[in-house]
Amino acid sequence: MNLKTFCFIILISVSTFSFSQDSSFNINFPVGWIQFQRNDVLNSVKNKLEFSDKVREEILANATSSQLYGYAAPNKTGSLYRPNIQVLLIKNQTQNFLQFKFMIEKSLEGFRDKISELKILDPVSEVMIDGKKALYAKISGFLPTKTGDKAQLLSRIYAIPYTNYFYQITMNDSGDYSCEAEFKKVLESLMF
Repeated sequence: MNLKTFCFIILISVSTFSFSQDSSFNINFPVGWIQFQRNDVLNSVKNKLEFSDKVREEILANATSSQLYGYAAPNKTGSLYRPNIQVLLIKNQTQNFLQFKFMIEKSLEGFRDKISELKILDPVSEVMIDGKKALYAKISGFLPTKTGDKAQLLSRIYAIPYTNYFYQITMNDSGDYSCEAEFKKVLESLMF
């Protein structure tokens, strides 16, 4: 997967964004990682995004999901896959946590069309993130590259429900470019 195809690349060390004074979501990304966005819906200003509840609802009304942030690790010679972290805001149309878990399990199966040799390494399980009930899963597989090679993908997926939407944080790396330590720090930085 080549990140140069994304619309926008900015070098930034740490970013935090919040939605309003009474409900915020804060996350710190690794120093030296490069920000990318697939669209221009959300644009970073001085490393901080502030959205009212109304703006958040307008974003959600226009799409089933919006990429809030994407960060890629620095290039590493010899690696076929460049690690990255993506934060999505997705509509949650489930009525309770059990339905939410079922929806996430079902969505993992949808990756079979995009990732060859998909394996679910850690099945969907309940975890706590900053005192909030969330879901976690880990998958592996291979993605085709432009050169015809197959790049290994290890993906850790966190889904954190919050009223009528949820945050999905996906942390991707590979066997030849592990970012386990960086991912742990990012996860520890999450605050709601």
